[in-house]
Amino acid sequence: MKKRELSFLIELLSMAVVFIFVIMILSRIYAYSLSQAQEAGRLNDAVILASNAAEVFLASDDPEEIRDVLNEENNAVLNGEDVSSTYNDDLKADPNGKMKVEIHSDPKDDFVYGTIRVYYEEELLYELETGYLKKEARP
Repeated sequence: MKKRELSFLIELLSMAVVFIFVIMILSRIYAYSLSQAQEAGRLNDAVILASNAAEVFLASDDPEEIRDVLNEENNAVLNGEDVSSTYNDDLKADPNGKMKVEIHSDPKDDFVYGTIRVYYEEELLYELETGYLKKEARP
């Protein structure tokens, strides 16, 4: 083999190695960006669910009414002053869904405090605190 052919093959091989490393790095970057996009999507969904739950909380007088409004497919459960409801990844009511919204009511004097937490597979994604003045205390 001539010296020129050997140097060409070595250069070709080294370029192939460089391209393989670049492809590996770009694959990792793509996988990371995909996971970040999915996480951002879940957080956005959590904010939507918390916002909807806050509207129901503020418009309702008691936890039973909150449960009744949220209960679409037997996905809402009442536990004392707490209401929890579950949703699938498309934000549709689903008793076996991965997204869970918990609404905790804490009435004190003339004010009702509320804490809304949204979970994805038991991981807390978002928490919202709100409250309202009871009807009898309003002017």
